[in-house]
Amino acid sequence: MDILVFLLVLALIASGIWVARVAAGHYALAEHPERFPRMARILGFSMDGLRNSDVGLHLPTAERLCLVCRNTEACDAWLTAGGNPDEAPEFCPNAGYLHLARRPLDTLD
Repeated sequence: MDILVFLLVLALIASGIWVARVAAGHYALAEHPERFPRMARILGFSMDGLRNSDVGLHLPTAERLCLVCRNTEACDAWLTAGGNPDEAPEFCPNAGYLHLARRPLDTLD
């Protein structure tokens, strides 16, 4: 019976650690929503402009990609430096989306 109690306590400790890690990750993600609009501004887009453009339908997906991005340190450095207004950085999961948003309609196939 003692081993059963020990295993139960061990399981509770492990689940507490897991919950703490998930909560910490959640709070870290809370910083992300500002990254996408900042990058868009540097690249010359407004969020309203993106929302109303041909690629506007995919804006919620782009915002979610930003939320789960693992390149936050590189992104913060790029944003702090003012970035390159000509194109999104390669590490950005939305680089392709932002590139398409910049293309004129007549070049899209």
